[in-house]
Amino acid sequence: RADPAPLRALTFAAEDLTIELEVTLDRLHGQLVPPQPGEVEAHQASGQVTTASIDEDGWFAIRPIPAGSFRLRCHTSSGASILTGWIAL
Repeated sequence: RADPAPLRALTFAAEDLTIELEVTLDRLHGQLVPPQPGEVEAHQASGQVTTASIDEDGWFAIRPIPAGSFRLRCHTSSGASILTGWIAL
Protein backbone atom coordinates (compact mmCIF):
# COMPACT_ATOMS: atom_id res chain seq x y z
CA ARG A 1 0.00 0.00 0.00
CA ALA A 2 2.91 2.36 0.49
CA ASP A 3 3.91 2.10 -3.19
CA PRO A 4 2.25 4.55 -5.57
CA ALA A 5 -0.10 3.00 -8.13
CA PRO A 6 1.10 3.19 -11.73
CA LEU A 7 -0.81 5.47 -14.06
CA ARG A 8 -2.94 3.39 -16.44
CA ALA A 9 -5.71 5.60 -17.84
CA LEU A 10 -6.14 9.27 -18.76
CA THR A 11 -9.07 11.26 -20.13
CA PHE A 12 -8.81 14.59 -21.94
CA ALA A 13 -12.01 16.52 -22.63
CA ALA A 14 -12.50 19.31 -25.13
CA GLU A 15 -15.75 21.07 -26.00
CA ASP A 16 -16.97 18.50 -28.54
CA LEU A 17 -14.45 15.66 -28.24
CA THR A 18 -12.97 13.42 -25.54
CA ILE A 19 -9.73 11.44 -25.80
CA GLU A 20 -9.64 8.33 -23.62
CA LEU A 21 -6.10 6.97 -23.26
CA GLU A 22 -4.88 3.72 -21.73
CA VAL A 23 -1.24 2.89 -21.04
CA THR A 24 -0.27 -0.75 -21.63
CA LEU A 25 3.12 -2.42 -21.41
CA ASP A 26 4.18 -1.52 -24.95
CA ARG A 27 1.79 1.12 -26.31
CA LEU A 28 -0.69 3.91 -25.78
CA HIS A 29 -4.16 2.77 -26.79
CA GLY A 30 -6.82 5.42 -27.19
CA GLN A 31 -10.26 6.27 -28.48
CA LEU A 32 -12.00 9.46 -29.52
CA VAL A 33 -15.52 10.00 -28.19
CA PRO A 34 -17.67 10.47 -30.18
CA PRO A 35 -15.90 8.05 -32.54
CA GLN A 36 -14.51 9.50 -35.75
CA PRO A 37 -11.55 8.79 -38.02
CA GLY A 38 -8.47 10.95 -38.30
CA GLU A 39 -4.84 11.08 -37.27
CA VAL A 40 -3.07 11.42 -33.93
CA GLU A 41 0.45 12.70 -33.34
CA ALA A 42 2.54 12.17 -30.20
CA HIS A 43 4.84 15.21 -29.87
CA GLN A 44 7.75 14.55 -27.53
CA ALA A 45 9.54 17.36 -25.70
CA SER A 46 12.67 16.29 -27.61
CA GLY A 47 10.97 17.25 -30.89
CA GLN A 48 10.31 13.71 -32.12
CA VAL A 49 6.82 13.12 -33.53
CA THR A 50 5.09 9.73 -33.88
CA THR A 51 1.96 9.57 -36.06
CA ALA A 52 -0.85 6.98 -36.04
CA SER A 53 -4.19 6.62 -37.82
CA ILE A 54 -7.49 6.84 -35.97
CA ASP A 55 -9.99 4.31 -37.38
CA GLU A 56 -13.72 4.76 -38.06
CA ASP A 57 -14.53 3.65 -34.50
CA GLY A 58 -12.17 6.29 -33.05
CA TRP A 59 -9.45 3.81 -31.97
CA PHE A 60 -5.71 4.40 -32.26
CA ALA A 61 -2.47 2.92 -30.93
CA ILE A 62 0.94 4.55 -30.55
CA ARG A 63 4.00 2.28 -30.35
CA PRO A 64 6.38 2.51 -28.63
CA ILE A 65 5.27 4.59 -25.68
CA PRO A 66 6.94 8.01 -26.05
CA ALA A 67 9.93 8.54 -23.77
CA GLY A 68 9.86 11.53 -21.46
CA SER A 69 7.20 14.24 -21.72
CA PHE A 70 4.82 14.27 -24.68
CA ARG A 71 1.46 15.61 -25.76
CA LEU A 72 -1.10 14.37 -28.25
CA ARG A 73 -2.59 16.26 -31.18
CA CYS A 74 -5.66 14.72 -32.82
CA HIS A 75 -6.91 15.82 -36.24
CA THR A 76 -10.32 14.41 -37.16
CA SER A 77 -11.94 13.99 -40.56
CA SER A 78 -14.59 16.49 -39.46
CA GLY A 79 -11.89 19.18 -39.12
CA ALA A 80 -11.46 19.21 -35.34
CA SER A 81 -7.94 19.61 -33.96
CA ILE A 82 -7.32 18.85 -30.28
CA LEU A 83 -4.02 19.31 -28.39
CA THR A 84 -3.59 17.81 -24.90
CA GLY A 85 -1.41 19.16 -22.14
CA TRP A 86 2.02 17.64 -21.50
CA ILE A 87 2.04 14.06 -20.21
CA ALA A 88 4.89 12.38 -18.32
CA LEU A 89 4.58 8.66 -17.57
